Amino acid sequence: MKKTNSIFCGLLCAVWMAVFLVLPVSAAGGNGSLTLEYAQEGVTFQMYQVGQRMEDGSLELTGDFTDYSVDLSQDDWLDTAATLAALAARDQLPADASGVVSDGTMTFSQLENGIYLVVGQSNSQGGFYYTPVPFLVELSGQAITAQVKFDQEEEEQPLAYTVKKVWSQDQGQDRPDQVTVQLLRDGEVYRSALLNDSNDWSYTWEGLESGHRWQVTEQDVPEGYQMSVSQDGTVFWVTNTWSPEETPTPSTPEETPSGTLPQTGQLWWPVPLLLGAGLLLLLWGGYRHWKQSGSHEH
Repeated sequence: MKKTNSIFCGLLCAVWMAVFLVLPVSAAGGNGSLTLEYAQEGVTFQMYQVGQRMEDGSLELTGDFTDYSVDLSQDDWLDTAATLAALAARDQLPADASGVVSDGTMTFSQLENGIYLVVGQSNSQGGFYYTPVPFLVELSGQAITAQVKFDQEEEEQPLAYTVKKVWSQDQGQDRPDQVTVQLLRDGEVYRSALLNDSNDWSYTWEGLESGHRWQVTEQDVPEGYQMSVSQDGTVFWVTNTWSPEETPTPSTPEETPSGTLPQTGQLWWPVPLLLGAGLLLLLWGGYRHWKQSGSHEH
C-alpha cells in the first residue's frame, strides 16, 4: 500500500505540474471586456486592435496598423489615439468590433489581450454637434468600464482649422523640403495643403461647415520619422519625431503610459520547486518499489 501511495503521489504531482504549466499559455489569449458609458443614445462605437505588449514590455503596432509610422509607446495616449483614428478613417480600415449605445452603455466582450483603439460616431442633438474623443486601452483578461469624453460645438457656425508642423529630435539635415497634410471630413480626404519654410510650416482652412467630424493627418510620413497629431481647440499640431530604424525600441518605464492599465501576470517562481518535488517523489517511489521487489525475491 505504501509503495502504491508513493507512486500515486509522484504521478499526481507530475500531472498537476503539467496542468500548471499549460494553463498560463491558454490564458494568454485573454477573455477581457470593455464597457463604455456614454450619454448620447444610439451612437455607434468601433474598436480596433492596434497593438500588443511584447515579452520585454515594449509596445508594438500589429495587424492593419503595423506599417504606420506611429510610436505606440509615447506617453500621451490621447494624441496617439487621435493619430491612429485619423489614419484608420482615411484608409477605411475594418473595425474588429462595433456596437450601439443603449441605456447609456455598450459592452465589447470576448476580447483578446492587446492594445485597443475605441472610436465613436459623431451625432447632432439640440443644436450641438457631439464627437466622442478616441482613446486607447490595454486589456489583459480583465473587465474594464470607461466613461467616454466628447467634444461639443455649435451647429450652423463656420469653422476654421489651422495645422502646424513641428520637427522633434533631429538636426534638420534629414527634413524634407515640404510635406503634405490632409484635412479629413467625416473620414474622407476633403482638402490638402503643402507645408514648408515659405508658409512657416503652417496652413489654415477657412469657411468649413459645422456638423462634420474634422481630422488632420499627414499624407506620407518622411523616412526616419514617426508622426503624432494633437489638437488644441481649432489648431492641429502634426509632429514628426526623428526615429531611424536602427534606434532601439524603448522599454516600458516603471510607470505605465497614460491610458494604460497595470498588467496582471502569472506567478512563476514556484514552478521549478514543484517540478523538482514531483520528480523526487517519482524517483523515491520507484526506489521503494525496486527495494521491496528485491526483498521478496530473497
